Amino acid sequence: MKKIKKLFIVSLLVLLFLPHLNFLVGMTSSSKEVISNEEKNQPSKNYWKAVAECFSLNIGVWAYDWYVKKAEWANISLYSIKKNIKMGYIWDDNSFMANQGDHPFHGAMYWAAARTNGLSFWESVIFPFWGSFFWEVVLETNRPSTNDSISTTLGGIFLGETLFRLANLIIDEQARGIERIGRECFAFLVNPMVGIDRLISGKSWKRQARNGIKHFYDFQVPIRLLGQKDSIGISLTYKNAWAYPSGSWIEPYDYFDFDIRLTLNRKKRPKIERLLSEGLLFGKKDSFSKNCFVLWGIFGNFDYFMMPANRISSIGLGPGLLSELKLNHGWFLNNTLTMSGIFGGSTSSFVLRFGENIFKQYNETHQFGSKEDPYYLGPGFLGKLGLEIGNEKIGSIESNIYCHWVKSIFGTSAKEQVAIVNFLAKVKISRWCYLGIEREYLIRKGFYRHYDPLV
Repeated sequence: MKKIKKLFIVSLLVLLFLPHLNFLVGMTSSSKEVISNEEKNQPSKNYWKAVAECFSLNIGVWAYDWYVKKAEWANISLYSIKKNIKMGYIWDDNSFMANQGDHPFHGAMYWAAARTNGLSFWESVIFPFWGSFFWEVVLETNRPSTNDSISTTLGGIFLGETLFRLANLIIDEQARGIERIGRECFAFLVNPMVGIDRLISGKSWKRQARNGIKHFYDFQVPIRLLGQKDSIGISLTYKNAWAYPSGSWIEPYDYFDFDIRLTLNRKKRPKIERLLSEGLLFGKKDSFSKNCFVLWGIFGNFDYFMMPANRISSIGLGPGLLSELKLNHGWFLNNTLTMSGIFGGSTSSFVLRFGENIFKQYNETHQFGSKEDPYYLGPGFLGKLGLEIGNEKIGSIESNIYCHWVKSIFGTSAKEQVAIVNFLAKVKISRWCYLGIEREYLIRKGFYRHYDPLV
């Protein structure tokens, strides 16, 4: 109780004097602390059950859209299917949230249908593509969408594996009673397809022996208190790759970073402010000395920022390098550098400032989103740079930079550059608790023809 009171008093004082900073109370497990939450035996591969679950997911969502929501585009027939096949794919102009958020999550459920039935990472790749193709061609009267297929397939892979592993970390088949119910429900919220599969198979209430598999991870709960825009989140770094012997090739996503933030607006329901996932698709662990280790390879990433007038997304892959240097007396230095080619989206600065007329004078159009929520969509580039220095017993200071560049693929010759700079300092309060402050800056520039860049 004394520690809780001290923590409350310190938080209150800092809130009074630094009202614009983010506050982070975190729980972490060091690399020496492990958790075993997987089944004793890996599930045997069941391709037909995976296909059936993927098919049922599509039919279930379509039935809800048609019988409950009465959506006109769900009024499918043989004629609509033939029309979609004959007319082919187009670029659709749905909202940023639908195209860049909902479709990748839908793809992640296709992915989970494969992974929960024992398929390997690379065997599961076909499922987001197949699920998206069936939905676009068969279960909508609208013509198939090129951008939806890209987002569902690639987003389903890069986000899907992260959500699948997170759900399995939560599940503990040794737990009983309220703890077991809580874990199963939380795993369902993180990955509904994993939860549904466990209910169908009866795994949700079966007790299994531990298999001794160890997982290394760091876990934090960021809390921001700013009055009108409070938020809470989860940040997790999955670090199994660091336990590999030097010189080993790494299994897909045995290293990944995950960060989600929910805004807690008192007048509206909670909304996702950001969802970031970056994992090592394939690579290697090497060492320069007994205290300096590196992970290098190809990383897949999914970024989704949903801030007012600043919406940013990216799905892509590219090279990256992580280093971990252990110094004397518990001090350490960590570095991160990744670069990716992306298919992404970004808020249209010029439409928000000048409206559609700025494009009409050049016989161009702005294609994506509504007039109130316009955005560009297209190829681009993403760079991430991170640096952390600290002590295992004291805490750490870190800084991260995210740089996005998106080029409009349709309708205009515009492009957007967005940089997010993050600073975080945290102090270790107890074995499992950190108190810290976080500050972020957003730097944006929009470009269109000869116009001066919008900042």
